[in-house]
Amino acid sequence: TTPRSPTRSSVAPLSLPLLLLSLSRHISVTSRLMKRSLDTVAPLPTTSVTISTSAPVLPSTFDKNSVKLAISCDVNRTILIEDVAANKTARDELCTIYATCVYGTLKEVGSGDERTWKWTVDKSIKPAPLKPEHAVDHVSYYKYLNDYLYPFPNAEEFTRRGVALNERAKFINDLKNTRRALLKKFVDPGHDGESFQERFAESLRILTQESPDKFQLLPSFYESMASLLGKKQDIAFHFRTFGEDIMKVQSEWNRFCEGLHPNHPTVKLNGADGTVDKRLHSCNVGAFVRAGKESHQTYLIMGTVEQPRKIGTSIEEFYTNIPNTTIITGLSSIDSFLQEQSRKGTTLAIRDYYPWWVANNEHFSAGKLFIATGKKTADRIPQLFIDDNIRISDYMFNGKLIVDPRHPDGSSLDVPSLIGKNLVQAHALEAIHDKSYFTEIIREALERLASEKADAEPSIATIED
Repeated sequence: TTPRSPTRSSVAPLSLPLLLLSLSRHISVTSRLMKRSLDTVAPLPTTSVTISTSAPVLPSTFDKNSVKLAISCDVNRTILIEDVAANKTARDELCTIYATCVYGTLKEVGSGDERTWKWTVDKSIKPAPLKPEHAVDHVSYYKYLNDYLYPFPNAEEFTRRGVALNERAKFINDLKNTRRALLKKFVDPGHDGESFQERFAESLRILTQESPDKFQLLPSFYESMASLLGKKQDIAFHFRTFGEDIMKVQSEWNRFCEGLHPNHPTVKLNGADGTVDKRLHSCNVGAFVRAGKESHQTYLIMGTVEQPRKIGTSIEEFYTNIPNTTIITGLSSIDSFLQEQSRKGTTLAIRDYYPWWVANNEHFSAGKLFIATGKKTADRIPQLFIDDNIRISDYMFNGKLIVDPRHPDGSSLDVPSLIGKNLVQAHALEAIHDKSYFTEIIREALERLASEKADAEPSIATIED
């Protein structure tokens, strides 16, 4: 099965009891509700840190037998087009997105030490996350910038250029700044992407004008959540990110659940009037820490997003002075906890451990943990993981992938068999312009899962009646 292409194919809906596959695309707007205070989400009382190897059960009002799907979703460039921590505005991030979606031809110019590459934009190709079949020899501007114009030198190249060891970190940083500066100007007059200024302006308008005040997550994301959660409420949703944006997401998401999103005022997910409480409570915010490759060296700390910057820091000592935290040790216990919370429909937000991923050269075995069995089992909640960086080409070429699919016993799962099914790549440009985007990619992934044979080994689970 191949990942979703930019041009969506027509697929007949499944005749399954799971009503997620026949979702309405819009929620009627009938009234604008009075704003409520987010203080209604009460914090836990102050307690000392708890160190546990078993899965704690957090309170929930949800019938755990009714959840049919757990969705984990990346934040940056998946549902949020800005990066405050990196000082990147929505426009900056959008420029980078366009640079990955605009294609051109390469030509080698010069010779010897003066040899370089020239990139020429192909104006006939509309910006898209996947290039058309007839342009197999084309490369995106982003790839040209990073791999041809300003590639990172290896040790041999540093030596040839005469860059001393103590100057190499500054050299790399300067190179990154040069790339960023060019990306920010990509669609400006006189720059390579200027022919797409009009399309870019429309994308930026959707981000800045169609997103209501104080709501910066993509309109298509909220459209999907209004359909998925507002109708059946039988989905557990988990935010996942390497970044520092969980608190921002928490505040915005909780206002949506309170019915305060002006485009979705009829959606009520705050536990009132018999509805499910889908708000993101402080006790359901957490952080992964990975201290080594063994299963018992993986920790999930609930109640905080703080993480030690140095790999190998004593977990107990680091979290002793952070109140309201619970430490879950080992993949098996973490898996039990996440499955239990999924059964109850609990909304979670978990910060993944970026230092471990970088220290392992962004290899898939060190990415965002996605714990699964690799087999269809009736006692497990089917799972999807949506992320803009799930690229099968990166995995096949150099083993790099942002998600680490792993069995509770610590063994790795077969990545290619999960791509497009349990692991779903999101394309930001499509998500900006198509309000049904997330609803559709979820539906398509579920259809691929449901089409597998009952005894199939590769995937995590098929949809049960």
